[in-house]
Amino acid sequence: MSAILTRLLNVQAGDWNKILPLWIIYFCLHFGNIMGVNATNSLFVSRYSVDALPQMYIITSIMVILLSMIYSRFTDRYPRFKVVTASLLCFGSIILLAYWGLLQKNISTRTWFFPALYVMTQSIWLFGNTLFWTVATDLCNPREAKRLFPIFAAGGLMGCLASGFISTATVRYLGTENLFLVWAVFQFSTVFLFLRISSLFPSDLRSNVAAPSSGSGPWKDLFIYLKKTPFLAVLSLTTLLMWVAVTSSDFIYFKITAAWAASRGGANPDTLTALYGTVRGVSSLIALALQLFISNRVISSLGVGKSLFLFPITLFTAFISLGITFTIIPGIIIRSLRIILLTSIQDPLYNAILSPVPQNVRARVKAYLDGILVPLGIAIGGVLILTTSKFLAPGYLCLILAVLAFAWIYIAGFLKQEYINLLVTNLRDSNYNTRLMAIEALGKSRDPRALDPLVESLGDENPQIRLNAASALGRTGDSMAMEPLIACLRDRDVYVRSAAASALGELGDQRATAPLLEIFEKEGHNRVKATIISTLGTLGDPKVLKTLRENLLSEDPRIRANAIEAIGEVAGDQAVTLLFPYLKDTNNRARANACVALYRTEDPNAVFQSVDTLAAMSGHMNKWMRASAASAYGMIGEVHFAPHLLRLLDDSDLDVRRNSALALSRIRNDNVVEHLVKSISSENGPILEHIVDAIVAHGQRGIPCLRIHCGQGDAMTRANCAKSLGRIGGSEALALLKEILDDPVADVRIQAIRGIALQNPDKAFETLSPLTSDANETVRAAAVKVIGGLSDPRVPDVLIPRLEDQDPRVRSNTIDALIPFGLTDLLPGVTLLLRDREPRVRAAAAVFLQSHKDSSGIPILREMLQDQDKWTRISAIFALGSIGSPEYVDLLMDLLGDQDPDIRRTTIASLEKMGGAALDGLIESLGSGKTRDDNDDFDPSDESSDNRNVDQLIASLEDSRNLETMQAQKGSLPDKNLSGNLFLREKTASALGNINDPRAVPALLEALSSGDDLLQEKALKALRNFDSLAGNEDIRNYIFATMNRAQENLKTITHLAAIGGSDQMTALTEQLKRKGEGYIGLILDAIGILTDQHLEGVLSQQLLSSNRRSFANALEALENLVDKETSRLLVPLIESTRNLRMIAAGEQDSSEKDFLSPLMMLMESGDSQLRATAIKAFGEIGIRRFLVPLLSLRGSNDSGIGVDASEIINQIAGLLKENEKAEKTDQE
Repeated sequence: MSAILTRLLNVQAGDWNKILPLWIIYFCLHFGNIMGVNATNSLFVSRYSVDALPQMYIITSIMVILLSMIYSRFTDRYPRFKVVTASLLCFGSIILLAYWGLLQKNISTRTWFFPALYVMTQSIWLFGNTLFWTVATDLCNPREAKRLFPIFAAGGLMGCLASGFISTATVRYLGTENLFLVWAVFQFSTVFLFLRISSLFPSDLRSNVAAPSSGSGPWKDLFIYLKKTPFLAVLSLTTLLMWVAVTSSDFIYFKITAAWAASRGGANPDTLTALYGTVRGVSSLIALALQLFISNRVISSLGVGKSLFLFPITLFTAFISLGITFTIIPGIIIRSLRIILLTSIQDPLYNAILSPVPQNVRARVKAYLDGILVPLGIAIGGVLILTTSKFLAPGYLCLILAVLAFAWIYIAGFLKQEYINLLVTNLRDSNYNTRLMAIEALGKSRDPRALDPLVESLGDENPQIRLNAASALGRTGDSMAMEPLIACLRDRDVYVRSAAASALGELGDQRATAPLLEIFEKEGHNRVKATIISTLGTLGDPKVLKTLRENLLSEDPRIRANAIEAIGEVAGDQAVTLLFPYLKDTNNRARANACVALYRTEDPNAVFQSVDTLAAMSGHMNKWMRASAASAYGMIGEVHFAPHLLRLLDDSDLDVRRNSALALSRIRNDNVVEHLVKSISSENGPILEHIVDAIVAHGQRGIPCLRIHCGQGDAMTRANCAKSLGRIGGSEALALLKEILDDPVADVRIQAIRGIALQNPDKAFETLSPLTSDANETVRAAAVKVIGGLSDPRVPDVLIPRLEDQDPRVRSNTIDALIPFGLTDLLPGVTLLLRDREPRVRAAAAVFLQSHKDSSGIPILREMLQDQDKWTRISAIFALGSIGSPEYVDLLMDLLGDQDPDIRRTTIASLEKMGGAALDGLIESLGSGKTRDDNDDFDPSDESSDNRNVDQLIASLEDSRNLETMQAQKGSLPDKNLSGNLFLREKTASALGNINDPRAVPALLEALSSGDDLLQEKALKALRNFDSLAGNEDIRNYIFATMNRAQENLKTITHLAAIGGSDQMTALTEQLKRKGEGYIGLILDAIGILTDQHLEGVLSQQLLSSNRRSFANALEALENLVDKETSRLLVPLIESTRNLRMIAAGEQDSSEKDFLSPLMMLMESGDSQLRATAIKAFGEIGIRRFLVPLLSLRGSNDSGIGVDASEIINQIAGLLKENEKAEKTDQE
């Protein structure tokens, strides 16, 4: 049963120790609170004047604010677990006291009793809810919160539902007063349950005292941020209007129900309780259904902006209806809509709309909205009702409230606009991650106004921004994005063009099919063509089938593989016929895609053949065949493929293991988890991350194994385990990480610190703050840095004492961490640190001061730039880059020619961080000093950075100083003249390649004449970005001439191969005549990249080489070209006794296992003569492993092949028996 619920609720097995108790607690809280609130409302309405409710709203708001302040004070001084427990126990006692007062006529008849009862009940209801979410937040890390909080919320709704219906059914027997006793029972039961889960609490929340709060400073910063951010100002006004309207709707509901009860013979509390219970139960049932199945889809479909109008429009309509007919039915409807929409739409919507707010103030903004504006809105609602109800009839009051709701709608429009404006503003933020987050949010907003900013971002100079903007346009679902994305298919960056093609597939508009086909024919880069093929399959237009069939014959394996996948999506019944031959495709991805597509056809023969092919691929000699088999198993996702994946997880190749781990994350099975946990201790690097991901997908079964290695492994293993636990999450992992904080090795403790912050950033402060005083300075520095990234307002109070730490890393990290908090009162103290003995501290202090518009640190940085110590200069350079102001670019320019390479690299990085103005200055400094004459066609008004940069970069490459050869530099030039030139030329070549302007090609080609290896490699890499290069005869000839001059530069070969062009074959084959085995190997690698069938003769000669490296490289290159004719080239190799011995040796030498590939290639050939040759070779070598492929040939349709295979099988079996006898004799 638990397994079913785990899959149904999309939770992990280890979550149930939190889900069950917290769900029950929240259910009990809501069950009791709703019963008590309904009883209080009915007693107040029946025995006291409804017109007194506005006063109650005002008093309740004040009481809730006071309770919040008192609670905050206590949690600052006492363990939170004890404060929450005491609060719940106190509430239960108050409820019992109220019940006793109800039974005492001399008390219940007093005028103050029911108002006091009402305020008490509403305060417990509102504040009890806050207490629960405080507990839930303490016990769940952010990833768990995202997964589990909706389940807890559903528990509360089910408590409301059950309480409503049960109170309706039982009130006639128990009476309204006795419902308070039921409430008290449930309240005390929550205390009992709470004590039962105390072990789940972190120890610091059970026993330690929390650090004191930082006072009014953070709140002052919050109000400064509110003042300068129109979005939050409008959000504050919207929140106030919403709660004024909600409070007013509640008053009208109680007004109508009281009148309705009076018309039926008096306001009987039991009758009202039954009515309130029914309305609450039905409304909660609908809200629960919406929350589970509809809410997220509605918000995702409409977008955040449009969803803002749902609640106010609904209440506006309801108020109009009530103004026309002030009767019981509209009153019940408005109450139900208020409960349903507030719970299922408005709450999740507010979480989404706060996403653009900077993380360091987001928590305080949420506290400000919930703790101040909500009670204030309730109080304002009370004042409004109090002042108008005395003079206006209820119907007119409803019309006034309709006007208020209309104002809310109007303001919601501004909120939507400011939300988009804030995202657009974030697009221009200097922080790269902020820009990326803004692009993602704009893509999800589904607001038409997001289209233009995203389209504008397609022109950003940063290709990664353009790429993400293209992807976001795909997520908008707006058909208007189609044309900009089609235009983006002509972007200079290959990856941006690919992203645009993928985005068109996500839009799903089949009108893009024709433009995509047209661009496909003109596109010169195979990566983009492959993506377009994939998109055509996603769009699903049957008219593309002809193009897809044609591209099944493409020489590029990516295009062929994607065409196979696309045909599987659009071809229907034809897929089996079209794709069956590709189960023998020579490319690993193409063959794997064919297996997946055929498996999904559910054709019995196709399924059988695909499974058989995948099994063969998983044991193939070529590692990429095995890796693709693993990916295909994961794509299919069937549990019975798990044994194959577990075997591949132990493969000797990293890529195979990586794909196996990724695939296993999609297959849920206990045996899989056990194997993954065993594997984690033997892995390092990127595969460890993938294995951890797979374990996380299966729940928390891996923690026991991690616990063992955390205690028994070496320091590196323990550190990796701590890092893994931080990603796995959960209370058990968190508890283990806290234990690791006591590890004797600093690196292990540092990984635990990072893991705790990653897993539970909202509650990591209490655990990590003591580590800022750790005895180890490295741990202190790491703890300060991590804590500085938390949004807890108490951070400054803990970090400020670290400004006097003995270790300079701790002091500088502390200054950096305090910058986001904007603490102006620290300015005098930080100013003193400008004279700190350590340069990194002085630099950090200057950045801090500059963040407050205080430039007093700039003279210090100027002094540091002149210091003889290079690390002092580097600290100053980093600081200027962090400040990022263009006015300080000139301070860095002179350092571009510094003799120290570390200085030059740091300067380049800082200038790039400064942005456009700094980059322009850098480019200008690289130029030759030539000026344009008046007749030049350069337009100074053109703001295009690309045009300007190209001219300046080309000038840099043409600078006569930069064209000196390495020989001249080594022979005659003094050291001081070498400063920075080569380094800057290398950076310039890379920048020209990124800009991808054709005018840069001559300068890049000229740079190839330099004797500097690295510069030549950078220039060649840049030339690879020019799609037209392969078609330009003059350029190819220039490259070949350069190759002949640069005979010693081996690194150029693979870059030249990637440029392409069939004439290049001649130049490459000529290089084979040069001496040097390593050189021949590199050229063979390049030939393999070209995949030109005319190179077969060159490769076949190298297959007969006695040098193993040449043999292996030629063989690998040939595998990219193999077809029936190419396979014949292997026959001389197989028939060569010397090479057969090499193959046999390869069986014993793991590094030479790929020598078996030619035999497997011949085995897969459709030519019976070639297969017969391979069979004979198998027999001559006589290796046990060849029995498997030979057995598959024994049933061949070709009788000759079958007979030959049977003979060889018997021959190998005989050899094996003789070997066994010989071994037995030796043993005897």
